[in-house]
Amino acid sequence: EMQRLLEALDRHKSATEELIVIVDDIKRLARDVQGHFELKTAIYTRNARLESPTHRFEDSPEGKFVETVLAGAAELERNQNKKQVVNRMKARLENGYWSFCPPPGLINKKHPLHGKLLTPDEPLASIFKAAIEGYRDRLLITQFDIVHFIQDQYKQKGITRKISLRGVQEILNELLYAGYIEYQKWEVPRMKAAHEGFISIETYDEVQRILHD
Repeated sequence: EMQRLLEALDRHKSATEELIVIVDDIKRLARDVQGHFELKTAIYTRNARLESPTHRFEDSPEGKFVETVLAGAAELERNQNKKQVVNRMKARLENGYWSFCPPPGLINKKHPLHGKLLTPDEPLASIFKAAIEGYRDRLLITQFDIVHFIQDQYKQKGITRKISLRGVQEILNELLYAGYIEYQKWEVPRMKAAHEGFISIETYDEVQRILHD
């Protein structure tokens, strides 16, 4: 939206009337101090200026100092909020619940005890299960075989979406399908998840062995 704003200023910068960008609160202008002043410069170099009902933009040293402090306070508030969100998400992961968007084949459903809980999304879950187990049993030898198998299953089920080689690789490496959870970025080790998978953990491990052989 900010990019569209700058494009609009570009279209009108030759106009004779004064161009003004109104921001309801200085905290809503940018995500950090650097971005704040980069965006402000981008606006002013397009012959426009900033105004706000909650802040007076001044070109004096004192005015710039106050503006910097307010932009810094906004950045601190965002970082603190982000930290709180991450802590809550990490705690949920450690309790066995996936905190991010589910992969294809799984969807979040409301559970009376667990809240949002990953649940197999049919018929995708059954198609992926057959593909993964077929690769495990070497009925499907290559990953291209899996592409053709899934595409054929899609056609039979009336599914118009397509599967790529990259998509197959993600399916073969998806631990959530086994009912387990792991997130190394936040040091959450592999553990049994709250949801039930549609393949066994033994199948997952065997597929990983084949992939890395």
